[in-house]
Amino acid sequence: MRIIILTKNISYEIDLQRELQILSHEVFVGKNTEEAEWLIESAKLFDCLFVSETIADPEFLLINQALAPYYQKRIVRILPGNIEQEGRMEKAENATYLNRSFVELREFLAALPPISRKLEKASVTKESFPKFLSLQEQIFFNNLGEEQFINREDLCWKIWGNGGTNSRKSQLSILAKRINEKLDEYDYTEKRVRTAWGKGYILQ
Repeated sequence: MRIIILTKNISYEIDLQRELQILSHEVFVGKNTEEAEWLIESAKLFDCLFVSETIADPEFLLINQALAPYYQKRIVRILPGNIEQEGRMEKAENATYLNRSFVELREFLAALPPISRKLEKASVTKESFPKFLSLQEQIFFNNLGEEQFINREDLCWKIWGNGGTNSRKSQLSILAKRINEKLDEYDYTEKRVRTAWGKGYILQ
């Protein structure tokens, strides 16, 4: 599952991010809470939204109101851990309130029904397809040309911000394989990620 944590302090969320990753989820931490368009676009990429207690309650309620239709009861509000403060909170009906408890997080996420992609498959386009990819797969896919190859070195810089070591180039092969598997699954195009020795990758 792809999870986004909204916070005012990214470093404060390191432990929560690690715990969610231990549970085999892909986790992104962001603090861009004031741009409604960005928040709505993020809902196309992630399956579940966690809102940190570092975000004030009035702001959380606005975020929840804007994003509830997109996350369908998959919004988690982290409680502050202060009983008096929790008692003053105005709670949103369609959000789940949890403490920073590994057990609570695990049980909540395990109880979520699987996200059905069946209805989405019929309307998948090149523009909407990246929402089904991991963040690294998205960067890879979005940089593919249909008429011109992109070399491995450039792809490594775009995905990881450094040059193409042997390890990174091996990871490119894995990413290409995963993207092709998802192209097979959603089948919106006959094009696939192709590779050619000395040239790199292309979508054709």
